[in-house]
Amino acid sequence: QDQTAMDIVYILPGKVGDMAWLDENRNGLVDGDEPGLPGITVQLLSNGEVAYETVTDAFGYYQFADVYPGEYVLKAIAYPELTPTLAVPELRIISSCLVSGDGTAAQSDPFTVLSGGNHSDFDLGYVLLDGAALDLPDPPRKDWSEAYGGGNI
Repeated sequence: QDQTAMDIVYILPGKVGDMAWLDENRNGLVDGDEPGLPGITVQLLSNGEVAYETVTDAFGYYQFADVYPGEYVLKAIAYPELTPTLAVPELRIISSCLVSGDGTAAQSDPFTVLSGGNHSDFDLGYVLLDGAALDLPDPPRKDWSEAYGGGNI
């Protein structure tokens, strides 16, 4: 039966995420040996209000899995010993999305989450303030042998 006259909207949630990291060489880019930052509160703001909130895991990763399509600003609440690293817009996929603020409250520019979109390039890059130190715990080690039959490969 023809249903084209019906006003039906099908909206899929989007995903937003990536990782928070310490930019030890201060180049503004995620390098493979730079540590992730655990325990950073990450918020998605809609019209200035917190719509979603999570915390980076032991490796510095975070993800919002069910974000309603719309316009958001990402806000990160980290540590007072940190400040956002240099943003490199030309290399957005491996650069920080944070454009203003400090370690206690930094923000991205506004962005749009699309229906069904996977926005997995929202890195949160930080550098240590001059003279500051940050004692990060070692990330836990994962025993992958169980995933492969208890080590009988």
